[in-house]
Amino acid sequence: MSQYEIEYDKVTPNDITLLFPENTTVTDAIKGVSYKTDANGEPIESTIQPLYGLDPSQVKLPEPPKRKINIVFIVAGILFIVTALYIHFKKRRTLN
Repeated sequence: MSQYEIEYDKVTPNDITLLFPENTTVTDAIKGVSYKTDANGEPIESTIQPLYGLDPSQVKLPEPPKRKINIVFIVAGILFIVTALYIHFKKRRTLN
């Protein structure tokens, strides 16, 4: 049985190593570049190109849809409940 030690904290680039095969086209959206790799998985300088129009700090995630609660239905529901309770207790009093 093996034993694992688990730690958690902020992840740094040194914590994750991705080694791509030679001649792989890599698009690094965090750094905003694309390039091809050499035999060691490193970027080939002559192939590094900036990704125009892609700035990760400017990327905005879509907002969740806003819930539009219709006040008319809420008021009608409350009035319905109050009326139903009134009728229920009125009938109960007349039976006693």
